[in-house]
Amino acid sequence: MPAAKGAPYRLVGIYPAAPKAKTATACFRCGVVAKPALAEGRKAWCSEACYGGDFRVVWVDNGRRLSERFETYAKAKRGAMAKLDGILEKESITVGAAMDLYEIHKRSEQVRPRTILNLRNRLRAVFGQKPDTLLGSLTATECRKLFDAYAQAPIWWTVLKGREPRLPAVYALKKIRDEARRFFDWCRSEGHLQSPVNPWTFAIKGAPSRGKPQLQFGQIADFEAAALHRANAGNSGALAACIAFYTGARSAEILSRRVSDLHAIRDQRMPDGFVHVLLIDDDRYAAGRFALKTTQSRRPIPLPHHLWLLVERHVQGLAPHSHLFGSDVRPERPFGHRWLNKAIVAICKAAKIDGVVSAHGLRGTRASENMRLGERLGDIALLLGNSPAILASNYVAPGAAPAVKSPTFSEN
Repeated sequence: MPAAKGAPYRLVGIYPAAPKAKTATACFRCGVVAKPALAEGRKAWCSEACYGGDFRVVWVDNGRRLSERFETYAKAKRGAMAKLDGILEKESITVGAAMDLYEIHKRSEQVRPRTILNLRNRLRAVFGQKPDTLLGSLTATECRKLFDAYAQAPIWWTVLKGREPRLPAVYALKKIRDEARRFFDWCRSEGHLQSPVNPWTFAIKGAPSRGKPQLQFGQIADFEAAALHRANAGNSGALAACIAFYTGARSAEILSRRVSDLHAIRDQRMPDGFVHVLLIDDDRYAAGRFALKTTQSRRPIPLPHHLWLLVERHVQGLAPHSHLFGSDVRPERPFGHRWLNKAIVAICKAAKIDGVVSAHGLRGTRASENMRLGERLGDIALLLGNSPAILASNYVAPGAAPAVKSPTFSEN
């Protein structure tokens, strides 16, 4: 048999005709008066042509149980082999081959390499142990077993680093389930999978966590003071953390900037007559190390005047093509995410703030703080580089309502 029991395509077997009965009165095939001699169970036929024979080949096609009768067992065996060849042709692609084709399809749609890497890792999380399995043999029960095996296993890096084992978060599990559902939908649309039902539509128990931990309202002033104090002392990591805190920029956007990305635009409202911005653009990214998140990420980010003074002092003596935060040993490469997160952890310790806050947590902190100040959600989205604007609401902490709601406050 080409597939396990319950598969949408499989050969069931060859069966002899059931004992004759005289309960049916109409032909099962054409509906005319049936002959009692050609009755079987509750079915009867009017002629040998409608009856077909004493041997019945049964198979499952697209989830439907079908059968065909043959006069002799030899003919039934030949008919069964023909059905089997058709089933193997439909279900011949393996899970690994389908995943490779899915990845090629995503590349043809100009999907970002980082996104393709993420979807590949999510699919491998559940299908990585069965790359040679026929795609059509994966029943709903088998898919759920694969998913439960991943959900109940500790995250690999917690085991590798000898830390306390931790199970995958509900948010990560939902991402994997949704990616598998999209993968199976694509396989069905391309004809690699004939099942009419997608087995990846089950629910996942538990509420997902709400993003990365943020600074609490009472911790913001302490963090700001500690970060500015360390940045004033010449700590470049604290300066990068200040940029993340005041602008809500992504860590990749901050770490990939060069000196030439700093611009001054004339504005008489500012203390020195200029508004200073940090330009985020994809042509400035270090070769392959960082990537622009979305097209909306291409934007100028205004820097507060006191922060600009610290940045200006920091870049003195640096060439225009130098990274704002690069190593003296390897100036062609900027520091990475871990460097920035370590600097933020050091600031939290200096400010006596409990818990772990990352650069992405500061991004959410900026969104929540601007919302408390009554800023429009659309303006927050422009600052964060989100499109559409409603995505910015994902960063806003629960209860971060504006202190004084502006008449123009809206989600547009």
